[in-house]
Amino acid sequence: MNYKHLEKNICDNIHEGQVKLGYADEIVRIYYFIPSLNGLLDTNAASVEEMDKILSTFPDLVSERLGKVEVSHQGERYCFMVSREGVAYIYEHYKENKFLKELISVLQTPNCTIDTIKEVFLLKSSEVVVEKTVGQEFDYVIYYKDPSIDEFYYCFSIGEMGAYYHRFIEHDYKSVIS
Repeated sequence: MNYKHLEKNICDNIHEGQVKLGYADEIVRIYYFIPSLNGLLDTNAASVEEMDKILSTFPDLVSERLGKVEVSHQGERYCFMVSREGVAYIYEHYKENKFLKELISVLQTPNCTIDTIKEVFLLKSSEVVVEKTVGQEFDYVIYYKDPSIDEFYYCFSIGEMGAYYHRFIEHDYKSVIS
């Protein structure tokens, strides 16, 4: 079983929290439902029992980097509890990633527009897709044509109260818009 995509996604989500809120020496919990895990793991688990089996060796395989990771679930909602050591590892290894810092900084400026947001994306690659959404809770979605640059779909709302975003992996984004 290849867990690299799941591990990367857990690290990406913890890093995002560190950028937004700052580093904290604490345990972090990340939650996923089975369909999201199937998307990350490229599996087709149809039940909790199947997903439990798929995830059974994950904690041991990531322990060298993330320390103790506990996997539990309530129904089909899985919790990945990452140790303080894992959170510190993520902070140390991701702190040079400036994209989220720049994006959040732009979103906090008065008069933020989709064009100023797009400029942040263009710093990494000119192959950016910007789409106006219709009938969604957000106004725009931006993502890279090449997911190896950044796999997330960033969904933006821009209004009188400022701008904010949500980001999704492709599978989850497609679930949200359908």
